[in-house]
Order: sequence, then C-alpha cells, then structure tokens
Amino acid sequence: MGGHNHVGEKNPNAKLTVHQVDMIRVFLSGGVSVRKIACAVGVSKSTIGLIRQGKTWPDRLDSENDRDTEARDEANSDNRTK
Repeated sequence: MGGHNHVGEKNPNAKLTVHQVDMIRVFLSGGVSVRKIACAVGVSKSTIGLIRQGKTWPDRLDSENDRDTEARDEANSDNRTK
C-alpha cells in the first residue's frame, strides 16, 4: 500500500474543510449544541464530538493553541511596556 499520509482536506475522504473545522470549534466554545452544529454542517454528532475531543483534525487544534499562546504573549508584553 502507498505511503501517503493525507491529513485534513488533503484526505480524499475528508467531509470538512479547514475553515469548517475552525468554525465548528468557535461554535463549540460559544456553547452551540453538538446536534445543531452537526445538522448545520451536514455531518454526524460523533464527528463533531471527535473534533471537540481533538481526536480528529488535531493539527488544527495545535495551530489554534499556537495562536492563543502568541496572542497571550503579545498581550503580556504590551502590559509590561505600559
């Protein structure tokens, strides 16, 4: 079998785009129900649950955490210079 490691949108079986996954995480953090998100996006509730747990699309979770860390560091830097 081929040694291809297609992740995210590059996976031919992917049902979601990077943008959709980012928006799903925003909706989840805003308290929108898994059922409503699943219906709106057209995937199963278990797919949304796996994204929430970081079991699918974990690379998006890492980049999201990196952005949060960078923003926090920048805010702390700004506070120290005032």
